[in-house]
Amino acid sequence: MPLPMRMRALLLISALGLATSSPQRTDWPAYGGAAGDRYSALTQIDTKNVGRLEQVWRFDTGEGGLQTSPLMIGGTLYAATPKQHTIALDAATGKAIWEYTPDSTAEQAVRGLTWWEAGSERRLFTSAGFHLIALDPATGKPIPGFGKDGKVDLREGLGRDP
Repeated sequence: MPLPMRMRALLLISALGLATSSPQRTDWPAYGGAAGDRYSALTQIDTKNVGRLEQVWRFDTGEGGLQTSPLMIGGTLYAATPKQHTIALDAATGKAIWEYTPDSTAEQAVRGLTWWEAGSERRLFTSAGFHLIALDPATGKPIPGFGKDGKVDLREGLGRDP
């Protein structure tokens, strides 16, 4: 499903192992990598071949710039756009899989997404405005059993007027 024309800012992924179709694949399920150490165990790129890397695809969100720390899980790249939309892309081709558009219209950067799984249950967490949102990573739809209709207002329960 193509994303609307307004989604044009550039999300560039060069051949850095994230967009590989090779059998050697290492997921990047959290900010900073699997262990938070900003390290990948992929060995396809080294000092002998790094100079020959080529851009393999480009994705344009149409929102002017991009400040995000994308996640890569099972061949899907998840990222947040400047207008706090969450997108899922096929990491090998850059093709859009889905887009989640939040109710709020804030334009503060959402730099981190979070992945959670237990057994067969998976959730992709993002934020928009004052809300924490749990998305189904396969569809991009909010998970109804989380908070109210898939989101929690982080201002509630503070014991004061936020």
